[in-house]
Amino acid sequence: VGGVSVSTGGVWISSAAGRLQLPAALFLLASFQLPMGIAAASLALPWLVVTSLISCSGLVRLAKGGWRHVDTLCADVGSAYIVVGGVWSVVSRSGWRPWDFDALIVLMTAVHFHFAAFVLPVLAGRALRALLSTNAGRIAAILLLTAIPLLAAAITARHFESPPAVEWAAACLMASAAGVVAVLHVRLA
Repeated sequence: VGGVSVSTGGVWISSAAGRLQLPAALFLLASFQLPMGIAAASLALPWLVVTSLISCSGLVRLAKGGWRHVDTLCADVGSAYIVVGGVWSVVSRSGWRPWDFDALIVLMTAVHFHFAAFVLPVLAGRALRALLSTNAGRIAAILLLTAIPLLAAAITARHFESPPAVEWAAACLMASAAGVVAVLHVRLA
């Protein structure tokens, strides 16, 4: 990955993302103070760099065997997914509306891939690690990691007039998996 030594486990990538996170987040925040367009999208670009670094770090960990345990799989796949949120943040701030999606849907796609696709899998992985990976938790984690891209695909398919049941089923799968993660955290508390 662009000169990354896999033997280091991508530590320098995570470190760079950590150092750049606050300034990039402030630039992203500033982008929301401008009307959509090139200037706003330009201010969102540093956040795309940070999410790209986080994603690369997750992919490096996966390549080093992060897929062997469900708790690390969750964190690493969630890290890999976050770059999609970074891309859609720039798309949103630019005012571009791919496939004629409403501007709000474009923004919500960015939000979805930051929270449901990044934070939720990371929290699932931490809960699984703390609870020594319960069977229900493992199943929920696999369903969650599957539901994230399925829901995105179902929303897109619905936009192109697929039956509403497809989106509904994907949303139910996502909500069910998230519910199990919530129960795991209540159990931890």
